[in-house]
Amino acid sequence: ELHTKKEYRPVAVAVILDKEDRYLIVQSSKGNQPWLFPQGGIEENEDLDSALYREIEEETGIKKDELVIINDNIHQQVVDAPLNRIDKRGFSKGKAYFYILCDYSGDGILTLQEEEVVNYRWVNREELNQYLSSSRSVKIQMTLLALSKIEKLNK
Repeated sequence: ELHTKKEYRPVAVAVILDKEDRYLIVQSSKGNQPWLFPQGGIEENEDLDSALYREIEEETGIKKDELVIINDNIHQQVVDAPLNRIDKRGFSKGKAYFYILCDYSGDGILTLQEEEVVNYRWVNREELNQYLSSSRSVKIQMTLLALSKIEKLNK
């Protein structure tokens, strides 16, 4: 539906936890190189889970069989783009983010697609905050909201 309206570009955001309950964060190659959860656009006629697996493998080399989706509806939020921003894909208003919680069973050593991602870290919840500070404030708030929902699930 989001593709039909062409208002908000849908984006899958992977909140990936390893066996030690550490989060995977990646450093974007774009802009001021913020640290974020791995994420990427959902293509037309692609479902959320397929987009997640495709983007994660493209950016990090993590294969589908190394991930288990725990919850594909942790948090959803639309973010309006700055008024002067023109989206090259034709979406007029901004992005719609869909946070998905996954368990990871691999060895933790990743193969990065450097056009998208220049670095990665496995961090605990406390360390995560210092990395998030490099991101835009709206993305920090959105990520913290998703994390608070995950923490409530784990209680």
